[in-house]
Amino acid sequence: MALPKFTLPAWIKQHTFEYDPADLPKQQVERIRYKLKRFNAEKPEVSIVIPAYNEEANILNTLSSLAELELDYPTELFVVNNNSTDRTQEILDTLEIRSYFQPVQGIKHARQMGLEKAKGIYLLQADADSIYPPYWGIDYVEALKDPQVMMVYGRHSVIPSEGTPRFSMGLYEMAAGVLYKIRQRNREYINVLGFNSAFRTKDALEKGSYDHTPQGSEDGHMAMTLMQYGKLKLIPSDRARVWTDDRRLMEAGSFSAAFARRFKREASRLLEYVKGSQLPEDERPKPIH
Repeated sequence: MALPKFTLPAWIKQHTFEYDPADLPKQQVERIRYKLKRFNAEKPEVSIVIPAYNEEANILNTLSSLAELELDYPTELFVVNNNSTDRTQEILDTLEIRSYFQPVQGIKHARQMGLEKAKGIYLLQADADSIYPPYWGIDYVEALKDPQVMMVYGRHSVIPSEGTPRFSMGLYEMAAGVLYKIRQRNREYINVLGFNSAFRTKDALEKGSYDHTPQGSEDGHMAMTLMQYGKLKLIPSDRARVWTDDRRLMEAGSFSAAFARRFKREASRLLEYVKGSQLPEDERPKPIH
């Protein structure tokens, strides 16, 4: 298992620049636009799909990282604009990124539209507020060439905001890694996150589902459904490690509060992770035949 990182990798700094959504940096825009042109294949093997809702402050950084991908497959990249009211669409148009507008609010609706629009054999799920390493996606495609593997996923790390040391985040991720290992036995689908996972497009259309319950998540529900037909596979290497900001983690108000909240929640579920107790009937996915 790859160890957590206690410092930020040097390559990330290229993509975490600050910018004004109303006045985009011309040099960065030209670089990103030029490099992403290659991800517009007419007959793609790989689709990179990004849902976005009001991500004007982050999406340029995400696309900056994706522009540097070393992905040697015919690839398409597009964004599903989930009813954004800020400058997200304006940024996409400036970069000449293909996009689709989904007026129905909700991540499951955005991801479903992305699935239906994807032309690739393999669909890589990304998010508009994350930073992707240069070799992201390669190991996913190779793993999905095994017909027994239904979905693949990787780890993620957090880019701390000012005042929070990366070392603390590394300790947090080390503890989270223990939970990942425990859940792999009976609740592996909980480990799958929509901004860092992949599957065969045909499988998801025919067998999968984003129609999650209020208690669940769209990515976990897709994983839970697909694993009825095969297996999930973790790609633990740093080539598949995605970096994301800490805004969701810090919703508790502070790093220590976030850690305490996570520990309390996961401790209450530990027994079911180990024993593998069954889900309530209304939360179980229905196989599609």
